Amino acid sequence: MDLVRDPLAKTLCSWAQQLRPEEGSAALDPAAALYQQLLRLLYRSALETHCRAHHLPLEILRSSWLWQTPPFPDTSLPHCVTTLETPAPLGELIERYPLLLSWHPLFEGEHQRLTLVHAAGHRRKLTGSYYTPGCLSECLLSTTLDPLLAESTAIAALPVCDPACGTGHLLHAAGARLVQRLAQQEAGTEAAHPSVLRDIWRQVVRSSLFGVDHDPLAVELCKIRLWLECGADEASWEDLQGQIRQGDSLVGLSPRQDAPTEGADVWCARSLGVADETAFRPFLHWRQTWPDLFKDATCGFAVVIGNPPWGRLKIQEREWFAARAPAVVEAPEAATRRRRIARLAQLDPRALAAFHDARDKATALARFIRCSGRFPLSARGDLNTYGLFVETGRMLLSAEGRLGMIVPAGLACHHAMKDLFHDLLAQGQLVCWYDFSNRRRLFPHVEGNVKFGLLTLTLRRQATLRLAAQLEHPDQLTEPDRIETLTAAALQKINPLTGHCPSFRRTTDLRRLLRLHERFPVLLPEQTNPWGVCLSTMFHMTADAHHFRTEKTLRAEGCRPVANRFVNTTTVYLPLYEAKLVQQYTHRAGTFADVSEAGRYRMHAGVKRLPPASEWVWPRYWIDEQEVLRRSGKRRWFLALRNAISAVADARSLVASILPWAGVGNSLVLVSLPDPRRACLLLALLNSYVLDHVLRQKANGSNLNFHILRQLPVPPPLLFEQPCPWLVTESLADWMVARVVELTHTSRELCEFAQECGFTRSPCMLDEEQRLRLRCDLDAACLWLYGIGTEEAAVILSDFTIVEKREQKRWGSARSRALILQRLAMTTG
Repeated sequence: MDLVRDPLAKTLCSWAQQLRPEEGSAALDPAAALYQQLLRLLYRSALETHCRAHHLPLEILRSSWLWQTPPFPDTSLPHCVTTLETPAPLGELIERYPLLLSWHPLFEGEHQRLTLVHAAGHRRKLTGSYYTPGCLSECLLSTTLDPLLAESTAIAALPVCDPACGTGHLLHAAGARLVQRLAQQEAGTEAAHPSVLRDIWRQVVRSSLFGVDHDPLAVELCKIRLWLECGADEASWEDLQGQIRQGDSLVGLSPRQDAPTEGADVWCARSLGVADETAFRPFLHWRQTWPDLFKDATCGFAVVIGNPPWGRLKIQEREWFAARAPAVVEAPEAATRRRRIARLAQLDPRALAAFHDARDKATALARFIRCSGRFPLSARGDLNTYGLFVETGRMLLSAEGRLGMIVPAGLACHHAMKDLFHDLLAQGQLVCWYDFSNRRRLFPHVEGNVKFGLLTLTLRRQATLRLAAQLEHPDQLTEPDRIETLTAAALQKINPLTGHCPSFRRTTDLRRLLRLHERFPVLLPEQTNPWGVCLSTMFHMTADAHHFRTEKTLRAEGCRPVANRFVNTTTVYLPLYEAKLVQQYTHRAGTFADVSEAGRYRMHAGVKRLPPASEWVWPRYWIDEQEVLRRSGKRRWFLALRNAISAVADARSLVASILPWAGVGNSLVLVSLPDPRRACLLLALLNSYVLDHVLRQKANGSNLNFHILRQLPVPPPLLFEQPCPWLVTESLADWMVARVVELTHTSRELCEFAQECGFTRSPCMLDEEQRLRLRCDLDAACLWLYGIGTEEAAVILSDFTIVEKREQKRWGSARSRALILQRLAMTTG
């Protein structure tokens, strides 16, 4: 839904333009405070209209947070619902609450009027308030609630909790299923009389639905949604006050923690490490809040469901200042951004104070997460809330309970989550993991490349688990070859170091991946190192920025260019290689020589392709040779691969090459090996289609992290000493090394590398056709090594659709696939 066209948002904007807070009404962030009041008044007005239209007792709600006195008089405000262009039922208006949070409040102009702008860093994103699509809700409830409904005879006594309930969409959907099943039991039909359904809803609300959320307005809207289903009676409203609570599910005693002698609230305040803990209150102590549900270690909720916030606790400067101080966001690098933030002390002290307050709160919350002992598995690395909610939800389950949550795909593949996911596997608690991408915009206001998953787990040990990946809609779960059932031990073979879950499109792909891991060890196991590999980076583009020199600076200091270096009487400055300058088998894929000085340092600056006769790459930065020597040792060449995975943009995910003596930025991972011949063999494997195919099933994010690279299945070096299948008079190693050197040795910069490999010839300036044939020969050799025949190879190669489209445009056919399959077929001829 386009918020600009949303009549509800238009109404909010018109209010914002009319109103200003009274003097002193909001101390720190008046725009945000006033915006919260506007939202409250909007829903209060909508509720008044709804209650009058349906003759419901509005006075029951007078104690609600919605009716607290705002900091400005509202007697003249219009009743927005009656003036909307397209009036909607109250339930639909409540569903649109997360959309309204996408607007960021801002005082503008000479008269400091409040306006609403759409920018990053708004409350919706910062609080993770996103409406859960109905198809995902139904799928989640089918794997969590439905199995218990089928087993249980006491349906009315199945407590369901959403620890981040928002406006109650998932709780309402779960309640509807409970009501439907109870109606079938009591009346023998789903089409019960409305009065009967209201009675069942009252019963379900009283005994089965529990929720928590940090946003007080969302909590009130959740209560109202459920209260209306109960017929808006006073008893149900009273029940809801105890069932739906405002608080932070992550701050407080867990149900498995005993109350400290100093008192639960005092303990929380001390763990937060803040003098004023009011920003975190009310603390939520689960056993104290619902003592009947946590009588012993086996008790708890029968079902825990949720779509909890997805976000890092650490304040992101770019997002936070997106609407408040655009100049901060426009800074080209981190150092400049921090200087501009400091300058706000004079330009906008209120914004700077609000930023420091938000950062201090995030720091305090992170301190609690790490030190409270509540999160032994998910409090790792750069803290993200979704893992904390999964661990909390598991603590809330009864011995027979089930948890279902919609969380980022990182739960099953990010290094910080490996302990939590591995524990789920080791305990046999994982029921199913369905991996999705947002390409079909199931979440309309989330980017299409975002990946997430539907997690279902239980405390009862499971013999097997169900996996599906690369889904775009829950309907695809009914398609053949999409869901695979396997044991946790089999899954552990695929990623033995982390236990991460692969991201496969077809079950046949998963079985192939499992077969390769059963046949070959991973590149860098924990106990051995058959290749002698060491992974590292040289220069971090942010932390080491003080070492970088630009062309303008060097020329001003009197340095003169020699090839692509700068020299003066005492110092040599080497070029700094970045991933955008490199492609497979070539360190000369691009240059900044033809890019303007200003254009080189933009966030998305392009690079110009080198003409065939050029010798040198012209970088953006240069590094003192002594600093490179200090970090890299005496080796005069490097095997490097790009750490960004972008198969959509670049056709290939694994991109590796040999680099000459130079500085190397952290967008390129350095792979050190004991000798250059072994580097050639590993380079061929890294650039192969077969290993690229494997990588795409192991990486769910956009970065090729070390733990992913370490766990790629790689034939040991000794296998390369067998005779070449096409030329039995020499070893496969000799045959492959010769072709790798021919592809990489394209300039005098790499003469030393070629000589160490045993070749003394001049650099090879091959044309495009010759390079394609050499690469296809190497790809066929890698497929043969992995034991993959022509039929299976054709399936693997067909997944590289962008390569085929480009070749169709260039040559009129899929040249690579034809050449690889032709060479591979010769091994059986």
